[in-house]
Amino acid sequence: MIQTFIQKLLMMNYRARYIKTNQLMNTVHPMDVQMSVFHCADVFLKQLMVTKLSQCQFALPLLVPDPFTQQIEFPLWTFRQINKSWKIRNTNNEIISQTQPIYKTQTPMVFFFRFGSVSSSKSQLMNSLINEKHNTFFHRNCPDSSRTRVLMDGVVEIAWFCPSGTNTDKFTECVVFCNLHGDAGDHEKQLQILTEILSSAQG
Repeated sequence: MIQTFIQKLLMMNYRARYIKTNQLMNTVHPMDVQMSVFHCADVFLKQLMVTKLSQCQFALPLLVPDPFTQQIEFPLWTFRQINKSWKIRNTNNEIISQTQPIYKTQTPMVFFFRFGSVSSSKSQLMNSLINEKHNTFFHRNCPDSSRTRVLMDGVVEIAWFCPSGTNTDKFTECVVFCNLHGDAGDHEKQLQILTEILSSAQG
């Protein structure tokens, strides 16, 4: 299962997260597979993995709690090789193309989190804002999803909306979306970090 995920991801197969488990095995949440690889990877594989996730237009791990110590990793260094491109219109209605490394990009940021249980999926809502045809964030209604997950609670993922300069764009500029998985009431440290990031960005 792990090997299948890595092989598909390295080949930039956008279905890498859709993993069929053997019927004799207990159901494993696809994002637990992804995060187990991330936790076990060395620095080289982590950076390669995040780069490939970005090329597949998937959300990237931004804040990652250690499953044993709960210390939070902020692996911004894994973003070094990733660039994002988008198009905007200037005041003369001319289309301007921009390409920047994402770790240097200064854009509006939106944080999504929930308290308690809700019937709708915030990850699915965010996908509808970023790209209606692609599951940037894995959500409960994705193929092979399951009720049980072990390694995703407390993880914050990040994704970018990159406008194309057309009238169908939902936003006229590049926008960053951050998604805290799990009940926000159980993850006060992540909320604190996100609030500090937002304050810094606004400052």
